Amino acid sequence: MIEMNLHNRFKLFIFIMIALLISMTTLVSVGIWQTHAHIQEEIGLEVLMVNLYELRNLNAEYVATPSERVKQQWLALHEQINSKIIQQHDVPDDVKSAFNGLQLIFERLNTFPDVVPGMGASQKRLRNQIATSLNLESQRIIDWASDLSGKARDSIVPQLMRTSTAMLAVMLFVSLATIAMMFVTARNILSSIFKLKDGAEEIAGGRLGFQVEIHGNDEIATLGSAINRMSRELMDSYENLHESENRFRSYVENSPIGIFICDEKGHYLETNPAAATITGYTHEELLALSIPDTLPPESQELAALLFKDVAEIGRTAAEFAFRHKDGQLGMWSLEGVQLSPTRFMGLAIDITERRQAENSLRESQRQLKDIVEFLPDATLAIDKERRVILWNKAIEKMTGIPAA
Repeated sequence: MIEMNLHNRFKLFIFIMIALLISMTTLVSVGIWQTHAHIQEEIGLEVLMVNLYELRNLNAEYVATPSERVKQQWLALHEQINSKIIQQHDVPDDVKSAFNGLQLIFERLNTFPDVVPGMGASQKRLRNQIATSLNLESQRIIDWASDLSGKARDSIVPQLMRTSTAMLAVMLFVSLATIAMMFVTARNILSSIFKLKDGAEEIAGGRLGFQVEIHGNDEIATLGSAINRMSRELMDSYENLHESENRFRSYVENSPIGIFICDEKGHYLETNPAAATITGYTHEELLALSIPDTLPPESQELAALLFKDVAEIGRTAAEFAFRHKDGQLGMWSLEGVQLSPTRFMGLAIDITERRQAENSLRESQRQLKDIVEFLPDATLAIDKERRVILWNKAIEKMTGIPAA
C-alpha cells in the first residue's frame, strides 16, 4: 500500500493531470477521426451522385444519338459507380437489382438499331420503353444515393455533439475527482498544520512535554514527531535545570559564607541568609541598600578600588572593615567575581572574632615577652628544631651574647 505523504500526493496529482490530458487528446482524436470519416463518406456520396447524374445524362445522349464514344463512356462510368456502391454498407436489394439491371437494359438498348426514318412504330415504342426503364432505374439509384448523402450529412453534427459531450463528461469527472482529492488533501494538511500550531502554542505557553496528535507518515507527521521530541527534551532539560537550580539554591541558602549579588552601581539584588546574619540586616533591608551603606568611611575608598578591579579584571580579594546594622564595626574577608557586565558577586566571611583573637594573642605574646625580658634570672627558649626563640637580658649579661 502506498503511503499517501505529500510527495506521493503530488505525484498522484501529476498522474491525474497527465491522464486528463491523454483522455482529452484521445477523445479529440477519436472525434476528429470520426468526423473525418463522415465527411469523407459524404464526399464519396456526393461524388457518387455526380457520377449518377452524369450516367443519366449519358443515357439521354445515347438514346438520342447512339455512338461508340458514348457507349464506352457509359460503360466506364458504370464500372466506376459499381466500385463505389460495393464500398457502401447495407445497400438495399432493390438498389442492387436496379443497378445490376442498368447494364442489362443498356446492353439490350444496344441491340436495337438507331432511330431512322422508316423504323416501325412497335420498334420505336419498345426502344422508348427501354430508354424509359433505363432512366427510371437510374433515378431510383439517384434517389437512394441522395437519401444516403442527406443522412450522412445530417449525422455529422450529432456525431460532433456526442464526441463533445463525451469529452466534457470525462473532463468534468476527472476535474471533480481532482478537486475532491485536492479538497480532502488540503483539509487534512490544514488540520495537521493547525494541530502543530496549537501544540507549539501550548509548549510556548509553558506546557513542556505537551505531545501533538500525529496521524499518518507524511512530512507534516515527521515535523510533528520532531516537535514532540523537542517538547520531551525541553521537559527533561527543564526538570534537570530545575533540579540543578534547587541544588544550587540549597547550597546558597545553607552556605555559611555571605553571598551578595549586586549590579554595576553597587545596589544589592540578591543575598543569602548568611549575608543577613553577618550584616544584621534582613534580606528585604539589604535589597534596599548598596555597598557603601554597609561600610564605614575608612573602607569606602578601598571598596571603590576593589569594585573597579573586579569590573576590569573579573575578580578581586581583600580584607576590610564593615559596619554592622547596630553600628559596630567588623572585618570581612571578601572575594569578588564578575558574573556579567551588569552582575557581580561577593563572597564575604566575617573574620571579626578571628581578627580580635589574633590581636589578643599578639598582645599576650608582647606582655609575656616583656615579663621574660626583665626577669632577673637568665632565661631562654628553643623550639623543636633547637632554634632559640627567646633570649632575655639576664642571659645576655651572663653570656655576653646579645639577643639580636
